[in-house]
Amino acid sequence: MWLPSLLAPRPSPVDPLAHPATAHPIARRRVLFTLATLVAGTVLLAFTLHARQGSTAFVVLGVATAAAWVLGALAAAPVPLLPDRARSGRIVVQAAALGVASFAVFAAAYQATKHVPVLSGALHSVLGKADAAPRPVVLAVTLVNGLAEEVFFRGALLAGLAVRRPAVVAGLLYVAATAATGNLALVIAAVVMGTIFVRERLASGGVLAPIVTHLTWSTLMLLALPR
Repeated sequence: MWLPSLLAPRPSPVDPLAHPATAHPIARRRVLFTLATLVAGTVLLAFTLHARQGSTAFVVLGVATAAAWVLGALAAAPVPLLPDRARSGRIVVQAAALGVASFAVFAAAYQATKHVPVLSGALHSVLGKADAAPRPVVLAVTLVNGLAEEVFFRGALLAGLAVRRPAVVAGLLYVAATAATGNLALVIAAVVMGTIFVRERLASGGVLAPIVTHLTWSTLMLLALPR
């Protein structure tokens, strides 16, 4: 019951500004900033993954993508880190353990699908870009983007959506943004990990848990996944 507790959604306080979106100027501003950030971040992410391996453009675009997610999120809506600070230590440990477990599942799946050309080719394309640049630089870009994605998709976007099922819609938008890269492996990862991240956000009430899980999982995928 230890890790599952981090994935069991809890009731969230209703945001009076989010229903309906046209009822308050702040709500309208949230929608505009959120949509603008979603478009800008998605376009930059697509350009990043299509940049030449090992090029300066890959690093610059990666940093620009992270900046777009974070700045847009902070302009769109408040981003809750962790409402219950007394649980922060336990949540960080649980989230890190979940990141390790998620990596183990992905590593096993990778070994099982090594001979499926469409999947192995997509993953090798991503890893090839990572291996073509200095490892510390790629790791830094990866971690900054992981943090930025959580701040926007599980933070501001989830808080600002004026729909009946904001978690589902936010998850679909996360997958859609990833699909703009044209990489099937990243889309599959977005579906699986995006579901985990949003459940952590709902269970903990803030973005700290999904940030820790995302960064742990990304680090292991980059450094420990067998080539």
